[in-house]
Amino acid sequence: MNDLPPIPYPWQQTLWKRLLSLYEKQQLPHALLFTGVKGFGQLELARTFARHILDRKNLFDAGTHPDYIELRPEEGKSTIKIDQVRHLSDQFKQTSSHYRVAIIEPAEGMNNAASNALLKTLEEPTPNSLLILIAYESSRLLATTKSRCQAIRFGLENKPDTLSWLAEHLPDDISTPWLLDMADNAPLLAITLADEDNRKLRKALLRDFVQLCQHKLDPVTMATNWAKQDTDRVLRCLSQWLHDMMRIEQGIFIENADERYIDLFKKLQQQFANKDVFAIVKLINQTRSELQQFAGLNKQYQLQALFVQLIEKDVCHG
Repeated sequence: MNDLPPIPYPWQQTLWKRLLSLYEKQQLPHALLFTGVKGFGQLELARTFARHILDRKNLFDAGTHPDYIELRPEEGKSTIKIDQVRHLSDQFKQTSSHYRVAIIEPAEGMNNAASNALLKTLEEPTPNSLLILIAYESSRLLATTKSRCQAIRFGLENKPDTLSWLAEHLPDDISTPWLLDMADNAPLLAITLADEDNRKLRKALLRDFVQLCQHKLDPVTMATNWAKQDTDRVLRCLSQWLHDMMRIEQGIFIENADERYIDLFKKLQQQFANKDVFAIVKLINQTRSELQQFAGLNKQYQLQALFVQLIEKDVCHG
């Protein structure tokens, strides 16, 4: 993705203008909360905005700006710790005639101690300071944290220009609208899903799902294999393929995302002939929603339970 153009991207134009307006009118709050699923370039836009309002841009570009802090989990870790937040708070306590900016990403990655430590900084902001929290799962944030931030939600805007932009950055043999749909309308995720590794992964998933429905692959093995991957993406793919089948049955033309697995897709259609596909999609989406909502659930067990349901309820047949 190094060859992608500078941001703001087409779908960020409205948000970018809103941020510039707040800054130019001196109406910036002390804390912004960027929400929305991954793939909309929240971190990239936050960095671009930070660069815009900070002086000495050469230092920002060199990664040595003294008034810029970025809190992210340490390498190999998934949480942001209290010591990181304390360092940020100490920096923000100092008064300054120019802006200080800190980005916390992902904000839901803060552990309880870190979240509570941040509250004091949010409650007692210093002049010329801006905190940008980026949360992909904002429901996991403390209510008191969210109430002290001005929320800006990222989503798909300016779809025609976004599709045109994507068409310039995707391989010719992939349907741009289909892949954007597969990515839950997140354009940068669509770019990721188009890379060779992800295309091979989707083909392997479709092959295994067909074999599960043919009773050639058992639910335990299927769940064990795919729990190692991004389970949200796995379930999204299964749901998308079944949605496509329903649309085809209604006479709607579907331009498949990758012609390399069109034969497998036809086999899947055969397996689900005369079945209540909508009920199956409902089961898949229910499992996906539960895994999104409850981070502590055992992914392998949830997948296994889903695949057993498909077999036991005879929604798949040999």
